[in-house]
Amino acid sequence: MTSVAAAGNSFGQYGGSFDIGRRFGAEREVGVRINASQAHTENGIRETGGQSKFASLGFDYKINDRLSIQGDYEYIARIAAGSGSRSGEQVARIRHRVIGITPFAAGSRLTPALLVAIRAMYS
Repeated sequence: MTSVAAAGNSFGQYGGSFDIGRRFGAEREVGVRINASQAHTENGIRETGGQSKFASLGFDYKINDRLSIQGDYEYIARIAAGSGSRSGEQVARIRHRVIGITPFAAGSRLTPALLVAIRAMYS
């Protein structure tokens, strides 16, 4: 699987992404997938745009027909823009109230979120 995408909206948001997945081995028992995106974010509320980045790496290993092991590593970062007449605190309150996301201060860089997960699937 391979895909590349570009997107935008009427608020001026734009970005791109890619997703590549491959299977390896004599019985295609090993899978690897990498995907990433980056966007300039805008949501229609003045001075609340920013940048977002996402990347992930996944793998799976099919031990037999009933048991597989899967793992994922994800990186997510978001930078909130905003300046001028609204303070970072006001922007955070507006974003939280209007679109229901976790508030953050304008002009701040969120600590990138890292997720590492390993799962065993048995059916």
